[in-house]
Amino acid sequence: MMRVFSQVVLVLLALALASCGESLEEQVGARHKQVADTLAKLGQDIDSGQIRNANLVKQYAKFVAGKQPDVAEMATELGKEGTLDALAYKSLGDRLAKVNLKPDDEKAANESMEQLRRLSAATDGDVYNDSLIDVVNVLADLSQGFLARLHVPETEKTSEQGAADRLVGNPAYGQWRQGPSGLTWFFLGRYSSFGGPFYGGGYHYDNWYRGRSWSYYNDVGRNYYGSRADNSRWNDAGRRITNTKPKKSYGSLRSGKRLSTYGTAQGMRQPSGVKRTSSRSGRSPYAASTRGSSRGGGRGGK
Repeated sequence: MMRVFSQVVLVLLALALASCGESLEEQVGARHKQVADTLAKLGQDIDSGQIRNANLVKQYAKFVAGKQPDVAEMATELGKEGTLDALAYKSLGDRLAKVNLKPDDEKAANESMEQLRRLSAATDGDVYNDSLIDVVNVLADLSQGFLARLHVPETEKTSEQGAADRLVGNPAYGQWRQGPSGLTWFFLGRYSSFGGPFYGGGYHYDNWYRGRSWSYYNDVGRNYYGSRADNSRWNDAGRRITNTKPKKSYGSLRSGKRLSTYGTAQGMRQPSGVKRTSSRSGRSPYAASTRGSSRGGGRGGK
């Protein structure tokens, strides 16, 4: 028995020593593979109907397109956010592809690990599920009160800037551009042709920031899973706005506990010499869904 125990200890010690000797490139590569696997699993869950809010997006989009002809095109496009064709899902793959897998020094390696930490949070099924709250609520506002919002009181008025206000600021859907009148939001990709109150040119940062609606990305997610560069730009712009009341966070979010585990980066293993980094951390036919945001097709999550 003691001989077997000693052999097990030696094997574990050998494995530990081997892991400590990993190069920066190997450590980043191993973490990258973990996140890539999680992203692939998320795609499988979306495709098989295991992400509850993705299903809800498609249901809401179909309802709005049928009942509100004037916004049917927008609703149909938003419905794609419940599929693998979602801009939000594709943006995760784009971000993962840009991670530096061949860092030359500890600083570059830590930057790669920080990006991977944020992507690890963003690709978690519960977190991704809650990130779709914003799309669900845009569709709810477009329904003119027929569909229930998620985690936002029905008494809250729709933004005077239009229902798409909830997606402004999220780099998966557009970007801020500097112009003669200051920062202006432009929707990109399939949303670039939206007109009227949904046209990006109508969102000027100062006015939008002061009167914006609550959104999951801007009030919760960006601090945890948004890219560090996008979050820094968002904060820098926000510092220029004075006398702005902080936005409230509504409802109970399943992703809360998940995100809390990403409060500090899971940095490089010692003694490889790479320092840890840190991060700052009803009328409605669907009325019964107003309190839920868990994974699974109505099964209450995992």
